[in-house]
Amino acid sequence: MPLNRINAVGGTFILICGVLLYLSPDNLTANSIIIQSLGI
Repeated sequence: MPLNRINAVGGTFILICGVLLYLSPDNLTANSIIIQSLGI
């Protein structure tokens, strides 16, 4: 996989996680489950 594609996927994942944490700061358990379900 090209490096720029890895960076794009990683950046998108971080962005999604950031949005989840921003929208639901007291729902960290659900966010952790989501992260684990993605295998990361």
